[in-house]
Amino acid sequence: MADAFYYQDAENTVQGPFTPPELKQLANEGVIVETTLVRKGEEGPWYQAGQIPGLIAAAAKPAESEPSYPSASPPGEPLGLAGGPGAPGQFRSPANMIVDTIKASLTLWKALVLAGAALLIWKACR
Repeated sequence: MADAFYYQDAENTVQGPFTPPELKQLANEGVIVETTLVRKGEEGPWYQAGQIPGLIAAAAKPAESEPSYPSASPPGEPLGLAGGPGAPGQFRSPANMIVDTIKASLTLWKALVLAGAALLIWKACR
C-alpha cells in the first residue's frame, strides 16, 4: 500500500494499514479523534490527528474556549510524545496525566499528615 496510514488506539496498539479514505471514515465515525496518534507508513513519525489538515472535521474539533492540554514535548517533536513517566516517546494521555496528578497529591497529603502526627507526638513528649 503506497499511502498506508496507521493509528494508535486507546490501548496504544497500532492499527492499520488504512488508505486515506478509510482513515477519514474512521475520523468521521469518531474512532480517530483530534488527539489520536497517526503516522504515514510503517516507520513514519507520529502526529496527533488534529495536526493533519482535513482529517478531523471542523465540527468534531473542540471549541476554542475549551482548555487544551499542554505538551511536555521538546520543540520540533509532535505533541503528546515524551514527557511524563514511562519509556521515552511514550504517549501521555490527558487521563494518565490526571491520574498521575491525583497520585502525587495523595502522596503529598500523606506526607503532611505524617508530619503533623510527628509534630503532635513531639509536643506530647516535651
